Formats: sequence, structure tokens, C-alpha cells
Amino acid sequence: MSHVLAEHPADARQADDARAFRHLLHEVASHVTGLGLTLEMLGEPGIPPEDTAAMVVTARGALDDLRHLIADVGELTRFLHRRGPLQPEPVDPADLLAELEQIGVTIRRVDGLPPRVRADRAVIAFILHLLVKTCRRLPGVEIAASAAAEGAGFVCVEVSAVYPDDPGVRRVLEKAPMVVDHFCNAVARDLGGQFVREQSKTGQRVGFVLPVS
Repeated sequence: MSHVLAEHPADARQADDARAFRHLLHEVASHVTGLGLTLEMLGEPGIPPEDTAAMVVTARGALDDLRHLIADVGELTRFLHRRGPLQPEPVDPADLLAELEQIGVTIRRVDGLPPRVRADRAVIAFILHLLVKTCRRLPGVEIAASAAAEGAGFVCVEVSAVYPDDPGVRRVLEKAPMVVDHFCNAVARDLGGQFVREQSKTGQRVGFVLPVS
């Protein structure tokens, strides 16, 4: 994995925000279109009751996805706006894990880590909490957090989730965070690191690769 340590100027941040806004609009439009099609189908005569029930479930799922998407983006943008510019400082990776342990996340201890990474503790902790909340929305999801050396001079602090091999579960946990990722990428680059998200059929890992301080 390569890591870019270049400055992240204001125009690049504006470009990140613009991409995030475009993606949000696209996702909202997609959900609204899907809901509209479902409602149109429900209005057609002669639909079997079992098909009607299935379409109602689909519509409720799409509405929940849309509500969660708007809530997550709103929560993150309000926090970052109140927080203002990032405040990087030397932070013990174990302290970032301790923030997650307090909300019941299983911590995988890793020995031999550098004592400090460059991070804004409040911002990184807030985003990790938000990622955990997203994973916890559906039953059957097992969540853990860890920190490990990532190449020369970096530490990856991450949340991993293992979930059932179910298309509905994957759809919620994989699609919903995509807009949030734009903001996470900008935060990571401002700290001289990188935001990572890797997915498979039955799990995903998300987190921050942060430079050693």
C-alpha cells in the first residue's frame, strides 16, 4: 500500500466536498426513484398479496437506507463543521482503541506498536464510532477493532466487521458508507495518511492509516 504525504490544499478539500455532495445527490435520487417505482407497482391492479407484501418490505428497506444515509452524512458534517480545522497531535494508538472499547467493541491487542501517531483524536474517534454504528444496524454482525504496523512509518487503526452471507446485509453495510468515505478520505490526507475500506462477501475492514509521530 502506498501512502501520500503531500499537502492537501484548500482547493483539493473543496473538490472532495463537491464529490461528496454529488455522490449524496446521486444516492438520494436513486433511493427516491426506487421508491417511486415500487409505489407505482403497488398501485397496479391484480397484484398477488404475496408480491404486495414483498414490495412493501423492499420500499421500507429503501426508505431506511435513505434515512440512515442522510443521518450519517448530516452527523459527520455537523461535527466537522463545529470542530473546525483539524488539530493534529501525537496520539497513542491504544487510546484510539480504548475509545471503541468503551462502546463494547472487541479489541484485538497488538504488541510492539509505535507509541504515537499523528492524529486528531476527537475526529478519528468520532468517525470510528460512526463506522461502528453503521455496522451495528443489522443483526448477526461481529465487530472488532485493532491497530497494526502498516509499512514503514505508519500504523493502521481499523474496525473490522464479519456478517452473514446475505445480500440484504451486504447491501446496507456496503452501500450506505460510500458518501461518508469522501469525508474520511479528506481527513486522512490532511493528517498525512490514508483512509482504507476493503470488502468481501462476508466482511469488511475500515480505518485510518496514520503516520508515526
